[in-house]
Amino acid sequence: MSNLNYRMKNKIQSNVQLQILLHFNIFLFILWIILHIFYYQRIEIIQYCQQVFKNDDLYVFLRNASFTLLTIVEFGRLYAGYYGNRLEKIQYMIAFIFLSTTFQLPNHLFRLITIECWYHHIFIPEIISNLLLLLMTLAEIVFSVWHLKIILEKIYQQQQQQESQQTTSVSKNDDNKHQQQYIGYDNC
Repeated sequence: MSNLNYRMKNKIQSNVQLQILLHFNIFLFILWIILHIFYYQRIEIIQYCQQVFKNDDLYVFLRNASFTLLTIVEFGRLYAGYYGNRLEKIQYMIAFIFLSTTFQLPNHLFRLITIECWYHHIFIPEIISNLLLLLMTLAEIVFSVWHLKIILEKIYQQQQQQESQQTTSVSKNDDNKHQQQYIGYDNC
């Protein structure tokens, strides 16, 4: 019976909205990588678009660094978000929120600002996928902060219940000791 009560009190409840967003983010991210590789394999478009920018070397370095950083951080971020949500692990949720706000949001904004040739029709799918990733990251941050707040409230309530149970058991023990002392006086 106590094992059933323990399971009911400690039931893990993941945030369904966050879980759905994370699953869609995985598929959208794979699509984004494929689009990115497809577009940058087309040399003539890159040469055409690089003529627009004055400092080609700096632009190519920043574009490649942004792609590499976004890819590496996205894998770790999605892992932390998925397991933090499913298992209600505070450390994973905090890591997910940290990686989302400090790396992914600025990186998505940078990529949207520096997309080559906004007026060229072939980059429309990349622009749309970057916008969707940005909006999805913002929604994930909101839902993860909300879920982290729920987890912390649950832990706080459990701690308060444990403290109240400890104080009631201590007071019962004290009452029993006092009753035993009074019984001992009656026997004298």
